[in-house]
Amino acid sequence: MIDAAGETVQSQRLGDGRLAARVLVPAFAAIRIRCVPGPATTYLGPTIRGNPPVVATKTSLDNGLLRVEVDPKTGDIRSLTRYKMSGRQFVREGAGLNAYLYVLGRDPSAAVGPGASTIKVIDAGPLVATLEISSTAPGASRLVRRVSLAMQADGVDIETTIDKTLVREKESAHLAFPLNVPGGIVRADLGEAVVEFEKDQLPGSCKDFVGVTSAIDVSNAQAGVTIVSLDAPLFEIGALTDERSVTGKPRAWRKQVAPGSDVFAYLLNNYWHTNYKADQAGPMTFRFRVRPHGPFDPAELRRAGGASEQPLLAMPAALEAPLPALPFRLEGPTVVVSAVRPADDGRAVIVRLYNPTAAAASARLLGQSPRMRVLTLGASGTPGQPITGPIPVPAFGTVVLVVER
Repeated sequence: MIDAAGETVQSQRLGDGRLAARVLVPAFAAIRIRCVPGPATTYLGPTIRGNPPVVATKTSLDNGLLRVEVDPKTGDIRSLTRYKMSGRQFVREGAGLNAYLYVLGRDPSAAVGPGASTIKVIDAGPLVATLEISSTAPGASRLVRRVSLAMQADGVDIETTIDKTLVREKESAHLAFPLNVPGGIVRADLGEAVVEFEKDQLPGSCKDFVGVTSAIDVSNAQAGVTIVSLDAPLFEIGALTDERSVTGKPRAWRKQVAPGSDVFAYLLNNYWHTNYKADQAGPMTFRFRVRPHGPFDPAELRRAGGASEQPLLAMPAALEAPLPALPFRLEGPTVVVSAVRPADDGRAVIVRLYNPTAAAASARLLGQSPRMRVLTLGASGTPGQPITGPIPVPAFGTVVLVVER
């Protein structure tokens, strides 16, 4: 049985009396789930509460919203389509997403991919389906890539494990994401800043690779793709970095970002131009979530990053313990809650609102109790004036509030 505070939520009774459910968990809150002994359900019928199940074949995953196809030779994702956008193809023709590229030496034109790949279905659905692609790979003893799609998910989850061999020559490893987004603009979510590369970078900034706190996005006026990166903080834009020596110097740095809508997760390198050799070996796992979407929305980019950075957690719970929940809900389409912490006295919470858009916005905190009070946070760290109406949040700005229970 699945229940929230003692009540079944969005449940569907199966023929043998058991319940199957898809439960929504409120933001910054919890639900209680009770599991009882019994055989697992292997098939829940053609739909689960009207939602199509995920269907897996030897080389594809399909949940009725997205379709993912894996190339049986390379193991790369050769097709990513979204049905609601007329089956738009988001992978550049002739290329593949999550393509492993290894450079032995400094010349990026010498990059090579993995060897022969084998694909197997390790989870056939209906709630989640996963393909596992195993390959031989240069610079590694094994390369294992897992591609997963959940029911009703609007993004595909990718996990890549490289068992790195010890190499002390110059080398680097990358995962390519060649996107079919003509004229796409590359932006990154840096937590409380959305950066458009080239435009928002200071003179002298690194143009060969960039730090990405949460997610990178490539969009044109019609559509785009957000790539949430949980374990790879560096990305190359347009092309792999070139470490070849130039006129006696270790390398040349780009003056401009390389053109194009291809981005590369820069997994590792040992380009230390010093008088000693370095190496790194052992298993490394890198996780990504790739989400096709319509026109660029900076608030959605922040939410996508936040949802992956702060995933649902499962932990033991006592039936008599109260469920945690905030005393308010946020109303404001372009404003997000970027941080929440308890006040020092324990009788209030400190809330930081963030507006990731280029236009001023407003938001409301709607109370769950009539006794809730919202105040500004003064410069000294003490509560200021009460707020009763909409809360203005400037473009690209933040507002810190005290919410008294």
